[in-house]
This record gives sequence, structure tokens and C-alpha cells, in this order.
Amino acid sequence: RQDRQPVHRKQEGETHAEQDTTILLPSGTVCDKIRCSIYLPREVETMKIPSLILKQMYTLGSLENVEDGVRFSLKNRLSNATLTRLNEVRINGRLVPLDRLSLELNGDWVTAPAVTPNNPVASPLARAVRIHAQGDQLDKGQHEMGLAFDTEPLGALSFKVKDAIAERVKRTTVPHDK
Repeated sequence: RQDRQPVHRKQEGETHAEQDTTILLPSGTVCDKIRCSIYLPREVETMKIPSLILKQMYTLGSLENVEDGVRFSLKNRLSNATLTRLNEVRINGRLVPLDRLSLELNGDWVTAPAVTPNNPVASPLARAVRIHAQGDQLDKGQHEMGLAFDTEPLGALSFKVKDAIAERVKRTTVPHDK
């Protein structure tokens, strides 16, 4: 009946789809043009992209200590997309609070909590993003980085990668003309 209120209201992060359909009731009666509403949780929207492919987004060797924390880079190597939320960054298994994360896009800085479905960030193919995590610096050696974020049209993506902070050595080179 049309006078009834819907049993389920759309929640944030759900996709709503409606479709006209014909069904056969157990009594044998055929009902035409019934409006069906389907609510899919965000987890259903996740596109399955192999971790090996996702890890290629991380710029290996970009992890570095900076004055007030650490910084690393990502580069979109998949397809044109829009970043709708940075869900989490973990360094060596420890969650970095979102309010301590910022992203640099073409010289402009934006805080991680400011990236929302209502305020997305365009991420065209081959665009680099530097992520700055305020906090303690890391010791030299290998560290595990974990990232989880939402995009359009790829959905929720996450991956882990290992990178190292190495001592930067200025090498002596022979000058040459190009």
C-alpha cells in the first residue's frame, strides 16, 4: 500500500536502488509494477581490485621523516577517480588519528576530515598526493603502511605496503651535458 511509510530509511554510506518488477504471490496472483527498494551497505559497493595492483599506488621510497611527523606519497595509477573519504592510515599497525593527517594536492593542503562525499577531492589518473601524518618521527628501517579510503567510482579501497626510511647519502656524481 502506498500510504505506508518505508520500513528502512537510507543511511549514510548506503546505495539506494529502485526497480519496477512483476512478482507471483503464493496464492497464484500476479502483481505488476510493484516498486521495490533495495539498500546496499557500503561494503557491498567495494570493488575487488587485487592488492598487488593497489600497492602500485604507493610511491616506494617516498616515506620520510619531516619536522613534525612523517610524509609519504601516493599516485593514482588506476583510473580517473574522486576521493570521497580517507578512512584510516596505519603506521606499523598503529592508527593515525584523522585530525593529524593532511593531504597535499598540487600545492594545496586539505585536512583528512575535510574530505567527505559532500566535499570530495578529484584524483585524475597520474596525480600524485602527499600525505603528512603529524606525530612522532619513525626510526630508520622498514615500516608497514596501511591505508583505507573511499572513491567514486571504485568504491572502498584498502592496502598495506612496506617502505623504509633510509639515511639519505649525497652521492658524488660526474657532471655531464644532456
